[in-house]
Amino acid sequence: MVINHIEPDHAEAFARIVEVIKPEKIFLTKSAKTGLISHFHREDYPFIEVKTGDEIKIGNRTIKFIETPMIHWPDSMMNYIVKGKILVSQDAFGAHYATSRRFDDEVDTCELIQEAAKYYANIVYPYSPQVNKLLQTVKQMGLQIEMICPDHGVIWRKEPEKIISLYERWSSYTCNLRVLIIL
Repeated sequence: MVINHIEPDHAEAFARIVEVIKPEKIFLTKSAKTGLISHFHREDYPFIEVKTGDEIKIGNRTIKFIETPMIHWPDSMMNYIVKGKILVSQDAFGAHYATSRRFDDEVDTCELIQEAAKYYANIVYPYSPQVNKLLQTVKQMGLQIEMICPDHGVIWRKEPEKIISLYERWSSYTCNLRVLIIL
């Protein structure tokens, strides 16, 4: 079991899930471990702390871990599934966007970008320096990303580079200079 984030909208059912599936190991950041022990008052779970660069092999899949502290919460972490070139991005690259569709190429691109921008402004913007650091880490790790699976919003399977480039711009505080004159 991999825990990327312990905020209640992501992890409130944690204890019940552990009870049902009885995982052999639970991979999480040090901060997530501290938070879960504090919240659920259980130190006997099979926690395995991971940090950026650590990886595990599950069958024919390798998962790499990337700590993303304060890209919304101190315990945050992403996972990169090497074989599929998939980034499970937790709160980053998401949107509060309700749709019956699952993928970026199944929804209106303009609407999706607007919702992603609102999400960034309302959830992620205060953590822009950490986003910038994350983007540099991803480049340094040489990750080739063909799909991004955020915890909120649609999955970026057609154009993951679009949301990455937007995050690069938004996190750098770059503005489009414009003037609005109202008569």
